[in-house]
Amino acid sequence: MKHTLDFNIVWRDAIALLQAHREALIAIAGLLLFLPSWITLVFAPSPDFSNAKTMNAMLAIQQSYVSENWMVLLPMGLVSLFGTAFVTVLLTRTDLERVGDAFPVALRLLPIFVVLQFATGIFVAASLFVLVIPGLYVLARLLPTMALLSSRHKPGLIGSIGQSWQLTKGVGFKVLGFVMIIVIVGFIMIVVGQIIAGLILKMVTGGTILTFVEAAISAVLGAAFNVVVLAASVAVYRHLHVQTFKS
Repeated sequence: MKHTLDFNIVWRDAIALLQAHREALIAIAGLLLFLPSWITLVFAPSPDFSNAKTMNAMLAIQQSYVSENWMVLLPMGLVSLFGTAFVTVLLTRTDLERVGDAFPVALRLLPIFVVLQFATGIFVAASLFVLVIPGLYVLARLLPTMALLSSRHKPGLIGSIGQSWQLTKGVGFKVLGFVMIIVIVGFIMIVVGQIIAGLILKMVTGGTILTFVEAAISAVLGAAFNVVVLAASVAVYRHLHVQTFKS
C-alpha cells in the first residue's frame, strides 16, 4: 500500500496529543527537559564560533568545549535524553493506565536511545561534509524510529529502523517538508520570544540581564519546542502506522 501524509491530519493529531497529556508534559518537560538545558546553559554555555573560518576550526572549538565541560554535558545530556524517551513513550503508548507507567519503559529504553542519539549525531556530522539534503532526507525517513522503539510491539533498534524506513516509503520528502516547517516556524518563534523577553527584562532590571534568567528563558522555549517536535514525530508514526494496519 502506498502511504500518504496529510499535514493537516498529522498536525491536528499532534495538537490533540499535547492537549490530552498537557499536565503530565508540563511536569516532565519542566524536570527532564527544561532543568538540564538550563543548567547546561548556565554552567557550560555554548562556545563562540564567530572566529572559526573553516569547518576544521569549528570542530576544534567544539572538541575543546566538550573536553572542558563533559562533567556537565554528560549527566545533563542523559537526563534530557531520558526526558525525551519519557515523553515519547507517554505519547505513543495508549495502553498505559497511568503516567507513571511510562517511567520504567523509558528507563529501559534509555540505553537504546543513547545509541540512536550517538549514531544520529555521527550521521549528521558526516552529512555536513558530503551532501546536506540527502542526509536530511534519511533523517526524515527515520523520524518514526523513536516512536516505534516506544511502542508496545518492541521491535528493537534494528527492527525499528527497518520499520521506519518502510513506513516512510514514498513520503520521505513530505515528512522532511513537514518537519522543516515546524523547525523553521519554531526557530522564528524562539528568536522572537527571546527578543521580547530580553526587552522586557531590560526594562524591568534597568538594562542588566542576569545570565541565569536569560538561560531560563532559552531553556523554557527550547523545552517547549522539543515537546512539540516529539508530538509531531509520534503523530507522523501514528498516521503512517494506521495506513499500514488497514492494508
